[in-house]
Amino acid sequence: MKGLVKIALLFFCSTCAVWAAEESEPLDVATILATPADEDSYVDTPRCISSHRIRGVEVLDDRHVAFRMSRSKFYLVQFTHGCPTLRPTSRIAYDVRSQRVCALDAIRPLNGYGASAQPAVISCRIPRFQEISKEQLALLRESLKRKRSEKLVDDAPVPDDVPGD
Repeated sequence: MKGLVKIALLFFCSTCAVWAAEESEPLDVATILATPADEDSYVDTPRCISSHRIRGVEVLDDRHVAFRMSRSKFYLVQFTHGCPTLRPTSRIAYDVRSQRVCALDAIRPLNGYGASAQPAVISCRIPRFQEISKEQLALLRESLKRKRSEKLVDDAPVPDDVPGD
């Protein structure tokens, strides 16, 4: 028992020494910028969201899906490699195991309309949810729209030179 107390005290004292050293050494800007922070330091990334609270789902493109929870609260899902069957016009179904939609659950685009709509064969796993504001969602929409229009311009056929010019 005395051995356990000694180990606990030793651990406690070494931890206090580390904290004291950390507090006494001020960090410079270069050190702060060079030290990567946890993603949790910047954004709210819940593991699950309640399916009853979802007010709408917007497919932005094959890589981005926004879940609207209220007028000003949204969660963004970003697929690393895209979801091949997902389109901005897609309606989706989720494959869930409970009353919540969670990271690693799947979404599937729906083929068809109304009662005859069938989920696509290919599903896409939700990597995580990232809370974003209404303003951030608007900026993302605009950025993706601009990216699509630039791609259309780049992919447009170049007309042949007109003789006599």
